[in-house]
Amino acid sequence: PAGPQRLVLWLGTPEFRRGPCRVRINGEPVGPPVSTQPREYVLLDVRGVTNSDTLSIHFESVECGSFSVTGLVFYDPPEARVRPALWPIFPAHPAMPPPPSAPTPPHDAVAGSQAAVRDYFLAAYDNYGSFSQAGAWYQNMFPIRALVGNPTAMEDPRVRAAIVQVVERFVEAQHEDGTWSSDYFGVPGCPLSNEIARGDESANLADVGSMALCLTLAQRLSTPEQADRFRAAAQRYAERFVMPAQLADGAFPNLRWQGTHYTVPYTIATATQGLQLFAWGSTSHDDRIRKSGWDALAWLAASVQPSGALLFRHHDRTEAVLMTAREMGDLFYVMDSLLEALAWATPEESALLLDSAGRLVEGPSGLLAVMNEPTWWDQAEPWEQAKRIGAASILMRYRLARGMDGDLTPMEARLLAACASPEHGAWYGAFIPQSRIGGEHGATATGLAGMALNLYASSPSRTVEAP
Repeated sequence: PAGPQRLVLWLGTPEFRRGPCRVRINGEPVGPPVSTQPREYVLLDVRGVTNSDTLSIHFESVECGSFSVTGLVFYDPPEARVRPALWPIFPAHPAMPPPPSAPTPPHDAVAGSQAAVRDYFLAAYDNYGSFSQAGAWYQNMFPIRALVGNPTAMEDPRVRAAIVQVVERFVEAQHEDGTWSSDYFGVPGCPLSNEIARGDESANLADVGSMALCLTLAQRLSTPEQADRFRAAAQRYAERFVMPAQLADGAFPNLRWQGTHYTVPYTIATATQGLQLFAWGSTSHDDRIRKSGWDALAWLAASVQPSGALLFRHHDRTEAVLMTAREMGDLFYVMDSLLEALAWATPEESALLLDSAGRLVEGPSGLLAVMNEPTWWDQAEPWEQAKRIGAASILMRYRLARGMDGDLTPMEARLLAACASPEHGAWYGAFIPQSRIGGEHGATATGLAGMALNLYASSPSRTVEAP
């Protein structure tokens, strides 16, 4: 628009120090670089800005610097007519639900979809030890499992190096008491990164337990020296922090989450810790740790009802509630732990795990029954939606465990079609760049799609077209 314009920016954040950061408007610097302390805000009031077409705002920060824009107000001159044509900083990504008629690709075509998962994570990897741009450790578990489970990806030295560097960063951030902060930020070694890594606002067993499983999975990819560090970190976490928190009945609480310490049994914490302890105890031949993990898994199995519903315990209340796969965001972790633990289980243990997983999948209120409800295919909020595509990995792993080699059900075929297609996978948050709208859980959803594709590639099941 013609005439002078005014731009007001607020910089700062309540939690952390930010800066130094230099702001440029249409290429011209606006004052000196800005630094802020926690709960300190700096207002930049820029008047007289003129430009006929566009207004550009650039934020420049050195490697250890960062910035947080709390607010932006644009004032146009009275005589101007400003159209709502702001350039989308984080544009939305096109997403289409998987059509009922979409067939799953033949086995010999799955490699291309697996390569798309690999390429997504190579592009998302930031060279500082992170696949997740959300700064949540648990989200890195899904990419690592998807890549480790793909033999072709494991032949790529870039993939192997990236996985090891993520786990190395995780190990380096371990606290003296054996645990980790649930979150991380930016470049390792920078002041803000160190502050978040050392923080104890959240060090919850549910989130950290997910990532701790990767200490076991990554050992075969690492050098002997790295593997020693991964083993030491897993042992320290189990002995110093996790096992002392286990309740008498085998369950785990969530402990510290968003500034509050929780001590009641929490189903998701029990699932993630049960799996990682069982895996590490079996791998290290430490019977104490293995038994701790098994006790947690047995507690989960006992929570599964004959109907296929689950007696679920939330992290912040004492009463239990019945939950079905309509709430896949929570139930996924239970199904995943029961089935993934089969890799380390004895025949007797496997029978218990498969029996409880079978009820969750095939019971009257189980996953397959719920997937036949039209509303299950509607779009939910992103966290829930990411776990719904994860149902494909549950079903494929269950098929393999049961030795089922018949045709896929129409619902299985439909969901696997989403795993194999970036267009339809985006309906669940998969394959969307994490900086875009809808990509907040892109690392989780894409990792789960990759896990399902890996399992399908090794399955003898044939495909059928969904009706």
